[in-house]
Amino acid sequence: MVSTRTSYQASWPFELTIGKGPRDEMIHVQGPWAAHQAPDLDRLVGEGMQLVDGGAFPGPGGRCDWIAAQYEHDGEVWLQRRCRVPLDPDAVVMVTAQTRQNTAAVTFAAADEVSRTLVARR
Repeated sequence: MVSTRTSYQASWPFELTIGKGPRDEMIHVQGPWAAHQAPDLDRLVGEGMQLVDGGAFPGPGGRCDWIAAQYEHDGEVWLQRRCRVPLDPDAVVMVTAQTRQNTAAVTFAAADEVSRTLVARR
């Protein structure tokens, strides 16, 4: 993966892209928030998106819950996956991956690896 800085207008400081893949397919991390202040997954499906999947897996500080939404962009089907990652009992980050449908498996596997390996700085 390659890390690049985002513009000052983004709400996350960096993006991860898959090697030399398209720049608009990315993974980014937001937060941390106190657990009670972290965004609810069910409120993150935007206008024009359709919830298509969801699940959970073990993470660094507990269960990582995720949702996937599908949308159309420039005539192509895209997926966005949002994952709430608890780092400890009261710290949560959000790992977001967005990708074209045909490359979702690779992008989401990379996002899962990021989610599973994040640790809180002590």
